[in-house]
Order: sequence, then C-alpha cells, then structure tokens
Amino acid sequence: VKLLKASCCQAIVSPPYVFMRFTLLRDYPFKDVKNGWRVFVLFGTTNIVVIHRKKEESQEENSFLFCWELKIEFDRTMVFQSAHFAFIDFKFTGGRIKEIQDVIIPWNREHTFL
Repeated sequence: VKLLKASCCQAIVSPPYVFMRFTLLRDYPFKDVKNGWRVFVLFGTTNIVVIHRKKEESQEENSFLFCWELKIEFDRTMVFQSAHFAFIDFKFTGGRIKEIQDVIIPWNREHTFL
C-alpha cells in the first residue's frame, strides 16, 4: 500500500508535467493519446523503480507525437532515492518540425534529472 500511495498516483507526475505543458511546450499544444499511459513497477534486490510513461500528440493534426517518462527510484524500505524525467520517443511531421525539435532535443540532453 505504501508503494502505491507514494508513486502510482497522478500527483507524483504533476510537477514535471506542469512544467512541460505550461513552460517548455507552452507554444505547442498537445493532448493525451488514448490508452497512452503506462505504469511499471520493477522490484530489484536493493531498490524499487516506478516508471510512468505517457504518450502525447499535438492538437494540430499530424504535427508531432512524443512519449515522456518519469522514473522514480526508492530503496527497499520506500525511501526516495532519485527521479529522472525525459522525453523517450518523439516523431515530428508537418511544418513546425525544426521549431519543436529545437525545444525538446536540447532540453532532453541537458535536463533529464529532477
């Protein structure tokens, strides 16, 4: 129960998501991809890793599609160890390809850790 409360709710992804939507990609409106959110829980010998993956697409038809990931690591007693947010997949089409790539790709290279 502690694992679910600590990591498998929308509140945990809210800070990076809000930053992404209203700061980083504010000029590029996007929406959810139906059935695009997945949560994985991996149990290691010394840690527990929770991974949220979500697909998003542009509100403009056929402009861009991307997937972001938030990876949260805990020790086996559920003490927070680290968090990592990154764009893990993106596809660009349409007229604004270069413009969007110039925002996402450099940010992803420089700011993947929270």
